[in-house]
Amino acid sequence: MNSRLKVLLISPMYNSSIVAPCLGLGYLASALKKNGHDVLILDGLREKIEYNPSEWDIVGVSAMSTYFPECIEEVKKAKSYGLKTIIGGPHIICDPIQSLIDSGADYAAIGEGERTMTQLAAGLPPAQVDGLAYWNNGKVVQSKQSDSMIGETESGATTFLMKENMYTLQVGKLKRDFQLNIDDFGRPDWSSIDPRTYPVAPHGMIAHAHPIAPIITTRGCPYSCTYCSAPITAGKRMRYRDPKNVVDEIEMLVNDFGVKEIQIEDDNFTLNRKHCITICEEILKRGIKVLWSLPNGVRIDKLDKEMLLLFKKAGCVSMALGIESANQRILDMIK
Repeated sequence: MNSRLKVLLISPMYNSSIVAPCLGLGYLASALKKNGHDVLILDGLREKIEYNPSEWDIVGVSAMSTYFPECIEEVKKAKSYGLKTIIGGPHIICDPIQSLIDSGADYAAIGEGERTMTQLAAGLPPAQVDGLAYWNNGKVVQSKQSDSMIGETESGATTFLMKENMYTLQVGKLKRDFQLNIDDFGRPDWSSIDPRTYPVAPHGMIAHAHPIAPIITTRGCPYSCTYCSAPITAGKRMRYRDPKNVVDEIEMLVNDFGVKEIQIEDDNFTLNRKHCITICEEILKRGIKVLWSLPNGVRIDKLDKEMLLLFKKAGCVSMALGIESANQRILDMIK
């Protein structure tokens, strides 16, 4: 590929009651811009997906399972213009080979897309790009994949292989690579996903003030809930951002973008008590006046009165609790 690419990143239009900046595409845009590429994000929840194909070299489309059909339509449109396409997001990470077959895209990002996209954009051959599925002689193959397993392969078995800056996670027969230091990813490119440009959600989203900005302070979750993709999409080893960097981002969003509510989207924000306590203390130390919430849910057994009182003092106004069911028979059935 060219040394400087023009990359169009798309989050499709779909029927949703939740409207907020697309954090994943924001991180991709940030990584690509740092490496000298031109990037535009089109978010179907914010604007109509229209573009001049002559202005772009490659189109990336993100998808969760709920809007994978819309992702396929965007891929078809881009390919009809003769553009290269890459798909990513939770649905694709969980089943990259079938997703590539279903969509007809040229590439699929299997893990954390920051590394995959920047390596592909730099012109590395697909076989040398971390975390990539692609077509080879009419068949879908994965880059840098070994048939040898790290450990047991029965369903649910999990094994880690630690390296200097990365770790490989095996869940059953699926293997994924993750970067250990997530501070290296920096912040999302907030100029591309400006919270002020998103409409207020019509219904279904618990919000207390606008504009809203989602952030993450960690990646990963050590648990194995049967309904959750986090072990595969974000890894089972908890990786933490520096609390100071987190609060720097919150302060920037409040001062530069007028954000009134921060929504922390971690899979398990309260797992490490010291981490979340330090963030709260730093918010209070700086006197930042902003509401924040935990809509993605926290474990009840990782809460205590002292922590909750500090959360409230630091601006927390709501949190979701992962109860699932109060009926043990139902809990046993879903397992």
